[in-house]
Amino acid sequence: MVIIPNHQPLIEGLSSYYLRINRFIEHYQSTIGSCGIHMKSAQVEGMAYYDSGHLMGAICQTIAGTVFDEEAVQQLISATEKHNVTVSVYQIEPDMIYFWANAMHATPVHRDLTTDITDLDRLIAKMVGQQLTGFIEVLIADGAESGILLFNSGQIIGASTSPEGARETFDQVRRRLVEETSTRGGTFHVSTISAREKNGDNPKKRDPSKANNAEAGLTLPAAPAARQVDALPIVEELLSLGETVCIESKRVKDFPTQFRKAAMKLADKYSFLDPFLKEFEYSDGRLRLQRNVPPQTLAAGVLECIQNMMTALGLTSQFKAKADGWLRANAKSLKGLGVNLN
Repeated sequence: MVIIPNHQPLIEGLSSYYLRINRFIEHYQSTIGSCGIHMKSAQVEGMAYYDSGHLMGAICQTIAGTVFDEEAVQQLISATEKHNVTVSVYQIEPDMIYFWANAMHATPVHRDLTTDITDLDRLIAKMVGQQLTGFIEVLIADGAESGILLFNSGQIIGASTSPEGARETFDQVRRRLVEETSTRGGTFHVSTISAREKNGDNPKKRDPSKANNAEAGLTLPAAPAARQVDALPIVEELLSLGETVCIESKRVKDFPTQFRKAAMKLADKYSFLDPFLKEFEYSDGRLRLQRNVPPQTLAAGVLECIQNMMTALGLTSQFKAKADGWLRANAKSLKGLGVNLN
């Protein structure tokens, strides 16, 4: 994907017919320090980023595919010899050149998040909290419009929509995308950008397998794992009871989706519940975990989520009645897990 800075270009919309493109590139990469040169026609689109005369990164997209760096620059130059290409130049702040030059190499971290699970405002807040350097792609449900929100260390530094309209501020674009996805629904993709340093080292990424097991103020007991209560079947039954209550009430048609919405609100407290991480999944009466979660944490998190759901739906008394047998059958295990159904 060709990502273009959405601030006012230094030079905009020049026709390659009237340019000696090699000299043009050479001039701007050496005279304005950090810059991005955008080229677009019906056949090709690309962007090349320079800093102090050095190529920092480039991308070229054609119907045949996508190429990067020196090959991308050569294809863009070649395209100007065959087609009328529109050329624009963007001046880039020196401390932002690595961001823009590496945006084309962004790594997807969350794909196909929908408004059934979260809303855009909540997703933005989460990415701000996680100090995202990258972007959120926003696809409106009916396909008529899309947008992108760019982040650097948790700050929104750019925003644009397609098709392009009148130039808007970042906040105006954000508000419009939030409103449109809230009204019409949408899908979100989140990608992270890591600068490609000369030594090839990238910033360290969080390894879910090494996540701290102490969550929500709870720690693993000192006893060996084999002696711990197996919370998974107990929690699975709890989820099944909650699903039954919701279905019988006819207030919820899709329990797993409703649960993910409730889980999203507790993700900061119980990270395993975060729908974005896809480490916890309940569907067709089965619970699947993609990481080790302390039994007490698993039980506490799911119970709190279920209770919040039932309160919001006005089904607390029905749930307590349905769970009475479950409480009695698992009394000893639940005591060991610290579960208390108030």
